[in-house]
Amino acid sequence: KKFIYFNDDVFLGAPVLPDDFVNAEGVQTFHMSWDVPKCAPGCADSWIGDGYCDKACNVSSCGFDYPDCVNVTSGGGDSGGYRGAAGQSTVSQGA
Repeated sequence: KKFIYFNDDVFLGAPVLPDDFVNAEGVQTFHMSWDVPKCAPGCADSWIGDGYCDKACNVSSCGFDYPDCVNVTSGGGDSGGYRGAAGQSTVSQGA
């Protein structure tokens, strides 16, 4: 007999069959977890806290790309992000 042991924090959200856990040769199969939902459309996980203020991540659900977008203003355009270094404005301060 074979059995599957689950910790108490496992939730199966759909019916399962033995084939979901063991292949035809009797070898255990392993399922990686799914992607975590993005905090905002167009904001890659690797962009959060990468040293650049990314426009797509500069929203409350992404923590305003913390700390990248603190005290940063938009340079305009559609470059996909402000691309200013952390804590620096991309807008020139000329006379």
